[in-house]
Amino acid sequence: MSQQTYKNIEGYRNFWLAATPVIDGAVRTIGLHRTLPPLYKTAKVIGVLNIAIPTLILAVIEEV
Repeated sequence: MSQQTYKNIEGYRNFWLAATPVIDGAVRTIGLHRTLPPLYKTAKVIGVLNIAIPTLILAVIEEV
């Protein structure tokens, strides 16, 4: 893969690393985590996957 692709994936991962706590804090402040627990838990899983999948891809790219 090209260096630009690597940087794009890294930027995507870094965005979600920074955005996830902010989004989580906003949801907790509003109180949605109490009113819509299944939706909140689903969003948490998606947030974790948004960080984990690019991290795995970057690890594979570095090994190649």
